[in-house]
Amino acid sequence: MTFLFIYVLLTPLLMLWCRNDKKKQYLPLFFLFVISAIRYDTTSDYYNYFIMYDNAIYNMISDKAKIEYGYTFLNRIFSSFENGFIYVFAVCSTIIYTSFYLFFKKYSVPIIGTFVFLCLGCMYNFDNIVRQAVAIAFFNFAILSILKHKLYLAGVLIFVASTFHTSALVTIVLIILMPIFKHKVLEKNKLIFIVILLLLLDFIGAFSFIIDSFFSLSFITDSLYEHYDEYEFKKRTIGLAFIIMTIIEIAPVYMLDKENDKFKILCINMSWFSIVLRIIFAGIPFFYRIADYMIIFNILSVSFFLKERINVKNWKYYSKVVIVSLLYLLLFHSVSTYFGYTSIYYTVFSENCKNRLFYVRSTFDELQTKGINNERKKFFKY
Repeated sequence: MTFLFIYVLLTPLLMLWCRNDKKKQYLPLFFLFVISAIRYDTTSDYYNYFIMYDNAIYNMISDKAKIEYGYTFLNRIFSSFENGFIYVFAVCSTIIYTSFYLFFKKYSVPIIGTFVFLCLGCMYNFDNIVRQAVAIAFFNFAILSILKHKLYLAGVLIFVASTFHTSALVTIVLIILMPIFKHKVLEKNKLIFIVILLLLLDFIGAFSFIIDSFFSLSFITDSLYEHYDEYEFKKRTIGLAFIIMTIIEIAPVYMLDKENDKFKILCINMSWFSIVLRIIFAGIPFFYRIADYMIIFNILSVSFFLKERINVKNWKYYSKVVIVSLLYLLLFHSVSTYFGYTSIYYTVFSENCKNRLFYVRSTFDELQTKGINNERKKFFKY
């Protein structure tokens, strides 16, 4: 089966089938979990994680791996297993999907939440940025702990998250912002105006100096993004897909006027803040990915918005169709862009896994000059 068939057709159909049956409402999320847990060489960084596992077995640990020892330790736990890397990925998927399941269950958005999760491309993004995805999951657990007023546990969880990806330390700042964002800081019109203004500023190149200043720092180009300064870096650009995502994620601010639930207000404000970060730092993946830690707020705010609007009788039918259609359009675009139309989804039970075949990745230079080669036709043996 192709990725396009699994994500764009099969999973949405499964959601439609399960939507009115409470016993089956978590089946689509579980399905995505299984797809993630048994995947083989599905994302661009999969091979790099395989090499990290191989290095951990033979004690060839890089300086970065020594700092992020949580993931290194996880690799070593399964080093005595045959094909232990398979179990490492499965454990990571379990941690990640459990963190979202707890939120979807707590706030009763199993189908809508999973649909938004899917349409925002979380499934393949988390499969690709495994270490940070696990760190994001632990941050999710930390948020749940804060909601239960268990601050010490939240601190421990953030520390654990940082052992998988050091960027997780930035979540301390996000936690500091949470008490502020529980309240209506700005009116909805001002929030929307700021986003539109930032988009216009980006369009005229007003944020170029941020990118230039970032990559002019030697410790950045020598460590985090070695050799990236040799190219015109275009990993992230604000295009039509980004605009659609922004429209979807900004829509919940219309709930602010009548919303009194502090957690929902928090989700809306944090989601808005993540949009601001993504616009300002669109060309810098290090800062751009900080916004990924707030993905739970994006998903929940949109889910709350959809859940409320779908049940509003006087909300025009075509408006409901528009917002759902935009989400589905975003899903189709993101999956077809990342995987192409014919790329096959392989599992750990496939011949490719048994024979250690990996698809040929494009070099960084090729990505910058030719774009992503989505159709995976060529493989090499490890």
